[in-house]
Amino acid sequence: MIETLTLADLCRSRAPLAFAPETPLHLALAAMSEQRMSSVVVVADDRPVGIFTERDALALIVREAYDADAPLAGLMTLNPITAPPDIGFAEGYARMVAEGIRHLVVVDAAGRLVGVISETDFAQALGADELLIPRTVSDLMTRDPVSLPPGATVAEALRLMTERRISSVLIVEAGRVLGILSERDAIRLVGAALDLGLTPVLSQMSQPVHCVQPDVPAHEASPLMRALGVRRLAVTDESGRLVGILTRRDLLKDLQTTHLRLLRQVVADQGRALNDARRQLSDQGVLRSLLEHSADLGILATDAHLGVRFVNQAALGALGVDRPVTGGQRLNELLTAAGLTVPDLTERLAAAREGRGLALDLSRPEDQGARWLRLTASAIRDARGGCEGYLLILLDRTRELAETERLRAISASAPSGIGLYDLQGRLRLANPARSNCWATPTTRTN
Repeated sequence: MIETLTLADLCRSRAPLAFAPETPLHLALAAMSEQRMSSVVVVADDRPVGIFTERDALALIVREAYDADAPLAGLMTLNPITAPPDIGFAEGYARMVAEGIRHLVVVDAAGRLVGVISETDFAQALGADELLIPRTVSDLMTRDPVSLPPGATVAEALRLMTERRISSVLIVEAGRVLGILSERDAIRLVGAALDLGLTPVLSQMSQPVHCVQPDVPAHEASPLMRALGVRRLAVTDESGRLVGILTRRDLLKDLQTTHLRLLRQVVADQGRALNDARRQLSDQGVLRSLLEHSADLGILATDAHLGVRFVNQAALGALGVDRPVTGGQRLNELLTAAGLTVPDLTERLAAAREGRGLALDLSRPEDQGARWLRLTASAIRDARGGCEGYLLILLDRTRELAETERLRAISASAPSGIGLYDLQGRLRLANPARSNCWATPTTRTN
């Protein structure tokens, strides 16, 4: 389906012909003729600066301005219209139509040449399912095509092509097609030692001309042209008389409407994507704000290799660090820099990867300013369930444990029995006086 095709897909069929600006004209024409290409791109430092096409060659003949050794720099069309490789088929074709050109130069983000796409490439990509309704050759063909009698000269044919801005002229006698002279033939005639004003078109036209009947399904025409290696078919009735001509451009007539449908789809898709992106950024902003401004809970996030990607102010405070983490710092480096004794985190985090979670008690010696921290970790999962990093919660227990030690010291010297129970009724602390007075219960009732 052309909805999924990009310009990069169309460029893969063949590499472009590219020449430096100083390349003489005869070398470019020889390459175009040999490889049956309709254009060459003129490049400097791998970047397109111009394009020379069959139509430019035709203009040289008509103006009698051919110089075999003239450099392309003086003959090319400057600053060709370009497009990036990742835009879609419909958008690329729309750009070509809007600019009124037949060749679109594809460049990467750095402006380097990727390829050239012609109307032929767009037409070849069409299939039966791209037509809005079933079509026949008669629906798309050009009626009353431009033609000349066999007694005409080559100069007349080329001048007519230039004036009408058409790519070919049919040679017709008594309603029957004898041959055709096209822009591709013009390349062969550039610089030929002929007086084109006296040369009969019969001697230079291409023949035979391949024909198709009007009632043939339109979607069969493109593969037929491709198989025959031609860009146009004469349309003849059952008696063999000429009724029209079908070109690659005619096959694209359906796209005049189709590309509007596709562009509407592109705009709708882009609108949805933009709304999704805005919503996601908004959600991420809210989440990041919550994490950054959590006053009591230290929060860190790392990648799968323990590179620190986020740390909030509460975590920095718990670690005794007053500056943000530098890019690329690893978790163990951050903890070690805070003076904490750190076990092998890589091995310990295997539990978090397996979904069991992890809790570690970390401490800093008295001579460096005693600090006790509780570190818990869980895995951050990607869309496929793999571990793409870790979310770590850092709880500063320094004050809690210091208070417990202070209470322990006070109760140890108290003459009366003192017991401390948690909310579940379990005895957590008993001084010697209490231990001597009562047997220590494991629970109590209110």
